[in-house]
Amino acid sequence: MTSATIKLFLPHGDAKRLRVGEVSNWTGKALAAPRTELDDLLFREEAESAGIYFLFGSDPESGDALAYVGEAEVIRDRLRQHKAKDFWNAVVVFVSKDENLTKAHIRYLENRLLQEAKKAGRYRLENANTSNPKLPESDREDMEVFLSRIRQVLPVLGSDLLTPISGSVKMPSRRGNFSARTRVPLLGVGGRKVGSSSSKIRQRLPPSGHLLKHSTHLSWRSARSWPKTAHLWNRTDSLCSRKMPNSTAPVPQLPSSMVAGPTALPPGRTRLARRSRNSRRISRQKNLTGGEHGFR
Repeated sequence: MTSATIKLFLPHGDAKRLRVGEVSNWTGKALAAPRTELDDLLFREEAESAGIYFLFGSDPESGDALAYVGEAEVIRDRLRQHKAKDFWNAVVVFVSKDENLTKAHIRYLENRLLQEAKKAGRYRLENANTSNPKLPESDREDMEVFLSRIRQVLPVLGSDLLTPISGSVKMPSRRGNFSARTRVPLLGVGGRKVGSSSSKIRQRLPPSGHLLKHSTHLSWRSARSWPKTAHLWNRTDSLCSRKMPNSTAPVPQLPSSMVAGPTALPPGRTRLARRSRNSRRISRQKNLTGGEHGFR
C-alpha cells in the first residue's frame, strides 16, 4: 500500500460528529457522521452525487457487529430510505469530486467491497446477493485505485470493516499440501483457544498420519516420517507406550483420541525397537563386566 496524506476536516470541531476526509491527489471524498448527524450530511452538496455508502451498527440481541454496503446514483435519496432501518448508528459515504463515477463504476465498487468485507470477517453483512458488473480493463484499474483509497481512509473514519484480523488461524484443507510436520496453533487472538477439538481437525487432515498434541499447538506427522521421529516422541507427555504386533518391545504410540490415521505401526518398524533393545543390552553388559563388548 502506497503512502498517503489524509486531510480530516471537522465542520463542527468535534471528531465524533460530522467529518470530511480527503487524500492528496485523489479525486474522491469521504464523509462520515453518526446517525444523529444524518441531516447535516444530507444537507451537504456531496450528497447529490453518485457514490458508495456504509451503514454500521450492532445486533441488539446478539451484540454482533453489523454492516451494510450500498451504492446509489443520488446518495441523499438512498440514505433517506434507510432511515427505516433500526440497526445502524453511523454512516460513511464515498463520492467523486469530479463526478466521474457512473452507475457501472459504483456497482463494481460495491461488489468488490462486499468481497473484501466477507474476507475480513469482522462484521456480519446485511446485504443480499449482488451482481458482478463488467467493466472495461481501463475502468477496472481506475476503480481498483479508488478502492485502495477507500481502504486507507475508512479506518481513519473509525471503521475496520476491510481490515483483516491479524493472527487469525485458517485450518488447512484436506486436499492441501501437507509436509511431514504441520503445526496447527491452539492459541488465537487474545489467547483464545482455537482448534481444540481434535475430531474436527482430523477430518481436515490426510487419512494416513498422526496428530500430536503439545501445550500450544498440534503437530501432524505423516506415516512416512514416523520412523525418523518416533524416538523423539518418548519425551512428550501426551504420548503413551503401546505394544506392537510381532514384537514384545514397547514402542511410542499416540493415544487413540489423538491419532488421525492408523493406531499401530506397520510391521516393518520393528527394526527401530530391536536396535533400542540391543543398545540397552550392551550398556548393561558394560556395567556388569566393565569391559568392551562389540555387537554386530
